[in-house]
Amino acid sequence: MGLDQSLYATSKDPKDIGELQPEEELVGWRKNYGIHEWMFDRFRQVLNGMPTRLTADDLDGLEAYLRLLGDDRGEWDAIRRARLALGRGLNVFYCAIW
Repeated sequence: MGLDQSLYATSKDPKDIGELQPEEELVGWRKNYGIHEWMFDRFRQVLNGMPTRLTADDLDGLEAYLRLLGDDRGEWDAIRRARLALGRGLNVFYCAIW
């Protein structure tokens, strides 16, 4: 067990992980607690298995946070790909399962 996280792009608006039908997985992380902590602080709750929609402003905030950490486990490319997905009219979701 542990913390498994992903960023997904989809044209749907899922309410839970069972409804999530990703058209594109932007990135998958394993135990990236810094990102999970940022998501929790930003949204005040991130529920196990519940997709959290991200906006362009959210991606800006996440990028700023990651620059402070100086960490890169695929985050920069994932943020770039998430912005491209938003530009194509897709929804971007963060989902964590623990």
